[in-house]
Amino acid sequence: MVLAANDAYLSDYKVANKRIYSVKVVILGDGGVGKTCLMYRLKHQKFLEDSRMTIGVEFHTIQVERDDRQFNFQVWDLGGQDQFFFMHKAYLKGASGIIYAFDLTRTKTLYGLTKWFNLAKDLGPLPSVLAATKLDLADFHAIPQEAIQEKVGKLGFDKYFKISSKTGENIQSMWGDFADKIIESTSNGC
Repeated sequence: MVLAANDAYLSDYKVANKRIYSVKVVILGDGGVGKTCLMYRLKHQKFLEDSRMTIGVEFHTIQVERDDRQFNFQVWDLGGQDQFFFMHKAYLKGASGIIYAFDLTRTKTLYGLTKWFNLAKDLGPLPSVLAATKLDLADFHAIPQEAIQEKVGKLGFDKYFKISSKTGENIQSMWGDFADKIIESTSNGC
């Protein structure tokens, strides 16, 4: 059975009395903010030492179990460089949630979030989370806290997560918060 919620498609089936959902999630942000390393950390619980520019899109599946339900999150990492921007609308189709990411060491990536929000606005309101990456590079953080708080408010978030894919700091709390939002919206829509 396919369920539609906010133009997002969730496949839903049952195996051995367990309801299984496939949920598409996209990670959006400028090139080099750490989307690939974040996705790798989520999937493998370790840091990807040698990441390369994502050409187009890559994805991994991450399983989360809640009660009698299993959620297979298909996490799509979209290349953030401008030359790939033209193909992003097609890759967003069917998304049930969005992780927006910016790099604490590069101010322009914070302001680049507006471009990503505008790209995704046609999807309607979706569960989303804001990740400030590269927490481990504290000596190189370039964005004043006031600028971050102002942007967070303008984008409509009540909070954001400072994370490090290298050390794993705050990754699980960010992912748990995000997964719970999607599971809640899936439960409400079913």
